[in-house]
Amino acid sequence: MRTDRLSDHQRGTAQPFLGPGRSWGLGCEVVRSQAQTALAPGAFGWMGGTGTTAYVDRGRSLAGVLFTQRAMESNRPPPVFVDFWDAVYRAL
Repeated sequence: MRTDRLSDHQRGTAQPFLGPGRSWGLGCEVVRSQAQTALAPGAFGWMGGTGTTAYVDRGRSLAGVLFTQRAMESNRPPPVFVDFWDAVYRAL
């Protein structure tokens, strides 16, 4: 699940959807570099369009889940997701 499964070409084509520093494993996003949120490289999970975000960062023994009732309006994480992950990583 957490291994990047895209080729360089596929990753480049998918960047408008995935965003910078992101790729795709088996059914979930794989963080390749820190970009839009505090999520660290190696973390894997999902930012769902209907207001959920869940990631696992095995390197830090961390898992986080946030459920909201706010639909995403673009392919970029909404401020509530960014604030949530910033707070999670600051608390470490």
